[in-house]
Amino acid sequence: MKVFSSNMRGMGDRAKRRRIQSQILVMRFEAILFHETKISGVSRSTIREIWGPSEYEWIAKDAKGLLGGFLYVWQKDILLLKYTFQGCGYFGLFFEWCEKGFKCILEPLLMLVLILMLVL
Repeated sequence: MKVFSSNMRGMGDRAKRRRIQSQILVMRFEAILFHETKISGVSRSTIREIWGPSEYEWIAKDAKGLLGGFLYVWQKDILLLKYTFQGCGYFGLFFEWCEKGFKCILEPLLMLVLILMLVL
């Protein structure tokens, strides 16, 4: 599974979103985890600028002023979201990886991605 995780330091710039999209299309990531987006009110059109034309699902949390915010996007035919979990300072996603029959947890913490694969 190809996952891209990054501290974006802001995603308000359209040119930055286009550069990201070109990398996603070239690398064929199944999931992207962006932190510090520094934007509020993420729309479907903003995500489409980043993800491109393929089918996707997403979760976002608005920034508070110019602090924080995250955006997680994944291919819906590859990853099936089972549930989310959160606590003070973190937000995680629990998926079933449809292709391989694995379960995985994606939880960015301090700009790291923890991926645990558990065989059914």
